Amino acid sequence: MNLNAVFHSVMQARALIVKIVFVVFIGISVQDIYADNRIDSLKTRLGFTGADTSLLRVYMQLGDRYAKLNQADSALSYYNRALKIAEKPANNSYSYAIFNQIGLLFASTGNYSISLEYYFKMLQMLDDEASRKHDKLKLDNKYASLYVQMGTCYFYLENLPKAHVYYQKCLEKVLQKATINAAYKETESQLILYINIGSAYLSGKSFDKALVNFEKALEMNKPLDNQIYYGVLYNNLGIVYKEKKAFNKAFDFYIRALQIRKVLKDTAGMAQVYNNLGDCYYLTGNYQYAIESLNNAINLSRKVRNIRSEMIAANFLSLASEKVGSLAEALDMQRL
Repeated sequence: MNLNAVFHSVMQARALIVKIVFVVFIGISVQDIYADNRIDSLKTRLGFTGADTSLLRVYMQLGDRYAKLNQADSALSYYNRALKIAEKPANNSYSYAIFNQIGLLFASTGNYSISLEYYFKMLQMLDDEASRKHDKLKLDNKYASLYVQMGTCYFYLENLPKAHVYYQKCLEKVLQKATINAAYKETESQLILYINIGSAYLSGKSFDKALVNFEKALEMNKPLDNQIYYGVLYNNLGIVYKEKKAFNKAFDFYIRALQIRKVLKDTAGMAQVYNNLGDCYYLTGNYQYAIESLNNAINLSRKVRNIRSEMIAANFLSLASEKVGSLAEALDMQRL
């Protein structure tokens, strides 16, 4: 059995586990219009709603509810019904929010190219608004949210130069807000952007630049003490130091990330850290520890039905098992 054939795919898998970014920090949907937004109640409202605007809002609510239930086809159907009403001149102001929800829906299902089609429609609407009299702060908020969504689509499409362009555009908008209002502070938004920019550099193997951005984010998170961000940053810093072959530091950051994610009961996040630990143990020749970590990764990945994470664990397990002479296990994992 020649396991060298899977080496290239393993290296690609290592790049995949890097990809942790945050998408939106300024909401613009029309959710929570009604206190009771259960699907049955909303469908009942359709029979009693005559005005276009009211009907559009119910369609949007239904789309949002189905999107939360991961029923993308039903969600898209209702968003498109809302969009048809929004095409009328009197209701055109709703088009932006509908495009946004459809873009997020396609992104959630991995259809990033289609998401970008809707985001560019939104960008055109913002540019048109900018050419008229407008509220600069409100418009900049919309630009900032849209830019980070576009950057994240390009990130997952592995077009890292474009991802950097839009993340930087977003950061510029966020920083400009302070010049408009001296009292304005948007620490969390900047923090998220530094995580995203660092993640893009990490995927592009620019480890020193990634480190600079992660350290900025880490400093900004101190007053916030947001454990989710700490979990992401410690995991990504572990990857940076692993790539720099500073394995002791890498293990330290991975363990800290794992402890946080255990407290948060973040199963998918724990699987990711176990994959990274398995990789690090493998690289340092601790194959039994690698196998133990990777078995944890594969079991947790199955719990959350994350096939990509399971694939990564199986790839690493095939190599680690070969190292300890468990050729049958290695073959099983390669087949998986």
